[in-house]
Amino acid sequence: MWLNGDVEADLSDAYPVDPFHISRHPADGSFYLDLTRPNDERYGCPRKLRFGIYGDSPARDRYVGGQLIVVGELGWKSGDWHHLVATWHNVNTGRNDGAAALYIDGVVRGWMAGYLHQLTWDVEALRISLGQRYVGKLDELLILDVALSANEVDALYRHAEPVGQLL
Repeated sequence: MWLNGDVEADLSDAYPVDPFHISRHPADGSFYLDLTRPNDERYGCPRKLRFGIYGDSPARDRYVGGQLIVVGELGWKSGDWHHLVATWHNVNTGRNDGAAALYIDGVVRGWMAGYLHQLTWDVEALRISLGQRYVGKLDELLILDVALSANEVDALYRHAEPVGQLL
């Protein structure tokens, strides 16, 4: 997806902001991209971009069982577009071989590997949320059922035509 906005000046200080969230519950079977609050007790200031993943979690506790990539020093200003790609690999293998990466403007900015990620979704019960408390522009959300390689992410970032032309 592409985002445009000043994450320091335009967003509410009271809440984290979720440009993208797909889940059955925020802490159970979910993938999300969010921006922390300024002066967050866990992440400090300025805002950080987080790519979070929760597998099957009957407890639905946002502090237990999730995996998280945190990226800071965004420096985004209003009028500037930024391309975000979040990928994950090896979901539901039953092994500690899960991996995920977060790319901003074609460059990997964070990653994690070596975790168990069990996820069972009832597609009919899923929710896709866009722009929760996000003030800015969002464009070209693309959800694929395959993980993109670094080269594919870079090609997607640099591609001038509509995405359908590339895939």
